[in-house]
Amino acid sequence: MRASSAGVQDLVAGLLPLVLIGWALHSLFGATSSIAGLALLPTIVSLSLIGLFFGIRLAVKQIRRGSRPGDIPGADPVQANENSAGTQGFDADAAFANYMRNRDTASPPLNATDAESGDSGPFTARPGGFGRKGV
Repeated sequence: MRASSAGVQDLVAGLLPLVLIGWALHSLFGATSSIAGLALLPTIVSLSLIGLFFGIRLAVKQIRRGSRPGDIPGADPVQANENSAGTQGFDADAAFANYMRNRDTASPPLNATDAESGDSGPFTARPGGFGRKGV
């Protein structure tokens, strides 16, 4: 991992809220020894959660900075698209034309007249029962 000036600035900008929240928590913990300090407990908990979110965000940024797509085999999306064996020789236009050609020859959906004549086609009729009645 190379340290650039932008990377150092991002690290400092990520650590600054954590330092400020830590300082606030340290000063609030000093006040919790009294009875009035118990009223500060929700503030301490919420400030701790906010600090946790800032810490997670900083950790994820550092992990992403440390692992570039070139470091992980198969993680580069450009290289993955070029070397994909599953899509080589596939013509999307031909597949769409084949779908449109076969769409008209497919059997029509089951309607009320087919259900009365007993011709259920490829599907079975739904059993009657509890719920709304068909009109």
